[in-house]
Amino acid sequence: MNNKGTRAAGLALTALSLVLLIGMFTFLQPCGPREDGTWMHCHLAGQIVKGLAALLTLLSLGTALSPKKALARVCAAALVPAAVLTALVPGTIVSMCMPGMRCQTTTRPGALVLCVLIAVAALFAFACTFIKERRAIRR
Repeated sequence: MNNKGTRAAGLALTALSLVLLIGMFTFLQPCGPREDGTWMHCHLAGQIVKGLAALLTLLSLGTALSPKKALARVCAAALVPAAVLTALVPGTIVSMCMPGMRCQTTTRPGALVLCVLIAVAALFAFACTFIKERRAIRR
């Protein structure tokens, strides 16, 4: 893949996905266990986001490192709905705790912001591969 815009977007996607993945284990982690050892709903949301963040990381690596433009385009296109789904998990698909708790103040907004950035960068990477191919066809 010779397109510098796609490679840069792929590297940005990889960095953002890694920040989300590492963040879900550290600074974006939802609420801890209750005193009786049980978990709140937000724990399930955090586990789902961790899994989806790993998927986002793999797809973004595919976008950045793919030697074929078509594969990079497919990975970038797949990142958009995956990022939207990941953004919808905390608070929409899986309920969160009461307002003011860690999952409401840190996990949910952090995941939302990172997923929006991932979706925008994925759209840019997709557009870069698509526009370059269209220009090659016209010539």
